[in-house]
Amino acid sequence: MKTSEIKIIEVTAENISDVGVYCIKDKKSPGRELKIDWFKKKINNGLKIRIVVDNQDKQLGFIEYLPSEISWRPIKAKNYLFIQCIGVFGKESRNKGIASLLLKQCENDAVKENKCGVCVISSDGPWFANKKLFENRKN
Repeated sequence: MKTSEIKIIEVTAENISDVGVYCIKDKKSPGRELKIDWFKKKINNGLKIRIVVDNQDKQLGFIEYLPSEISWRPIKAKNYLFIQCIGVFGKESRNKGIASLLLKQCENDAVKENKCGVCVISSDGPWFANKKLFENRKN
């Protein structure tokens, strides 16, 4: 997949109702409104959600990150950005560099914000990204 065929959308308080939150696509889900409210409260503290879409605005992947100091995960990492969630869905979207593109966006934000770096929790099980996502990254 060529980078000219995709774009990264920055989710904002103004566009979140239209672009949504990637992890809850069902607009009727009660969790969706809770997530939108949570996002609107945290965005001013540095929470970021980026969604990758193709030319037809089909969502291919996303990343959610925030300053490590306000993460609800059990981490100790002062002055880092913490990736809470990252995903690329659909077999046709995998191994196309989408996750690498999202990780690069997060790293760029860490540099802009004078952070020490980026951190993440990985797992072989559910709820966390597999470490292979980070080890096999295309730069």
